[in-house]
Amino acid sequence: MNNEEKIIQLLTAMQEDISGLKEDVSGLKADVSALQADVSSLKVRTAHMERDIAELKEGQEEVRVSVNRLVGWADECGYVVKFPLPKL
Repeated sequence: MNNEEKIIQLLTAMQEDISGLKEDVSGLKADVSALQADVSSLKVRTAHMERDIAELKEGQEEVRVSVNRLVGWADECGYVVKFPLPKL
């Protein structure tokens, strides 16, 4: 086998390797596209969850204020009717 044949053999092997790499890269590109879509969906869902959590915090604060008012009112009523209600 002379040098030309060796070079042609090496070039053929390199072309096969490059073809395999191109296939691998296109598979990776498809996987990355799917991951990007998933991340996009997660970002939207996270934004909804953050909004829901903010609403829950606001509602919880309103409940706390209302319960404290009721407890205060119950204390006052207990003294008025001379029947002490249990302390909370």
